[in-house]
Amino acid sequence: MPTKKKHSRADLDKAVRTVVARFGHRPNFTGADVGYRWTEGKRTDELCVRIHVERKLPLSEIETSDIFPPDIDGIPLDVIHGPYRPSLTAEGTDHRARFSHVMGGISCGRPGDGTGTIGAVVIDEQSGKPSILSNWHVMAGARARVGDEILQPGEIDGGVPGRDGIARLQRWMLDSDGDAATATLGSTRSWLPVQFGTFAIFTGARNSRLGEVLVKSGRTTAQTQARVDGEGVYRLTYEVAPGRFEARDIRGFKLIPIKDGNPEGDELSSGGDSGSAWYNASSGEAVGLHFAGETSPEPTAEHAIACNMPRVLERLNVRLATYADLLAADVSAPDHVERQNPIGTGLTIDPDWEDPRLPIPPIGWPWPQQWPGLWPWPWIDPRVIRNPSTLGSDPRFEVPAVPQPRRMPRFNDARRLRRRAERTGTAATAAAPERLNLIDEIWPRLQTALSGNSDFASTRLHDLLSDFMPEGDAQFAIAYALNNSGAFFDLWPGKFFGTDFATAVSFAHVCGDIRRVIEDNPA
Repeated sequence: MPTKKKHSRADLDKAVRTVVARFGHRPNFTGADVGYRWTEGKRTDELCVRIHVERKLPLSEIETSDIFPPDIDGIPLDVIHGPYRPSLTAEGTDHRARFSHVMGGISCGRPGDGTGTIGAVVIDEQSGKPSILSNWHVMAGARARVGDEILQPGEIDGGVPGRDGIARLQRWMLDSDGDAATATLGSTRSWLPVQFGTFAIFTGARNSRLGEVLVKSGRTTAQTQARVDGEGVYRLTYEVAPGRFEARDIRGFKLIPIKDGNPEGDELSSGGDSGSAWYNASSGEAVGLHFAGETSPEPTAEHAIACNMPRVLERLNVRLATYADLLAADVSAPDHVERQNPIGTGLTIDPDWEDPRLPIPPIGWPWPQQWPGLWPWPWIDPRVIRNPSTLGSDPRFEVPAVPQPRRMPRFNDARRLRRRAERTGTAATAAAPERLNLIDEIWPRLQTALSGNSDFASTRLHDLLSDFMPEGDAQFAIAYALNNSGAFFDLWPGKFFGTDFATAVSFAHVCGDIRRVIEDNPA
């Protein structure tokens, strides 16, 4: 019996491209990859190029001109059943709960859209800030804007906009390299570089290997194992703009149950698993970002589709977070960076913000009853709700009135007084200067300074800087406007720098940073 010719991987990949070019226009086409040939429900060791179709028909029902050839340039072809759908929103398990720490494998989503899974905590290579990684169709979608709030848990799992916002949408992609997005984490919760359930820590990222077994932690199916069965291009249809649907051919790999025929009925993918990370349990290497699965009730049809993790990380300019990043963040966090909006928009502003919309004069931050983890009512984020006793008849908020203490010194007050004492020779215990009112004193001056820059026309206090200019550019443009207008010269004769507003997300942040500069450098 003659030995079958072995084809190189380069030849196989070239044949995949040929298949996509030649047959990709057919409405039944859903992908093409390099994978194992299946015969009578059993996997063989033969590698071939596989054509995926929405529905596999008997040859008697297919027009002769539509029958696929047995090979392409001498490389054998196989036709397999492959209807692929994004995996959004379904009944879940404990992975859909609200967590005090953000990590991979738990529920997340954009308000008004579906719910999926956080794949991993990553570090933005541009800003150095921790972020979360998931799918485009989980955190962005057809109506997304930079700065959109991301909830944990997702809305279908009980997440409430404002209260459960953990991050702001930053970047996304939906093309041949993947279905992915990142969102910059705020200060509402801590994070861990692990996968919930397995508590695995990623050691790096690499591409998939045919035949290897991978693990994922998903919002709906929890911990699952699967075998890489093919590598190629997979076609899904997305709503890319409101009311407009388009197909996307995405490079990645296909996973199937470890046991042929799936005799135990394993669920590899279900609605809500989108965004979870597939990784090698032995090496800790992240391999793929899950973005699609099937809806068939047949166990033998079970499969999952993932895009390649290294390419996703490269395109979104992020890297996988580690414990070293967590420790570095704890050590280097400045006094004034982490600030939470008391109105509940999820933006970060000064903790003792004088906002007339608050029902009571704002209280100091932090004080013991507001520390995360010590609040006796876990459904209330203490950094969002300042006075629970005034919140009306909602039974979730029927809690005892909280005593309102006088403002306690901020953690950086002592440091500020010590620096001032070193400059002036006065006692370090001297009283702090009168606090500037952000609304009545700083915001009108900032508006005056920005009025000469057309890029900042019609600004409002809580507008995001990213809506006017890219991150970084807006901060330096604001500093330039302040220095040229002289709007704060009587309070601070020095110069403002773009780095003074490095952590600012909105114009409200800028007001708080201006006050900090003035108070740290009295005239």
